Amino acid sequence: MLRIPSAMLPVVTAETRNILAATDQALLAHCNLFAAVLEGARSSDVPLHVSQGIYARIIAHGSKLIEGREDMRQIVARMLAVKEQSDQREVALGCPAGAPSKVDGTDGIEFFTGATLSSDIQAA
Repeated sequence: MLRIPSAMLPVVTAETRNILAATDQALLAHCNLFAAVLEGARSSDVPLHVSQGIYARIIAHGSKLIEGREDMRQIVARMLAVKEQSDQREVALGCPAGAPSKVDGTDGIEFFTGATLSSDIQAA
């Protein structure tokens, strides 16, 4: 059985939430940029080949942000699998809707779903 210091769980959870929030913020900024460029191109005489090239690069960049977000989803699934094999398996921490009963990409590993948070962990 793996041993994970219980103090690390809220730290990893907070950092994971931070990076997901930052990724979502980057996606929102990306969408705002695309909208602004579309509006600018629409109200100017930018040639089609120029605007098309800009749009294609914006979309390519956005796709990379989405790929990065998918990577984070896979990282979370793997971290949950590690936690499941540790002395912290019964701690449900970080899942907005509670601990999942099954996480895609973990070869069907079932997760403990009946855990409750102790008051000292909830305060963290």
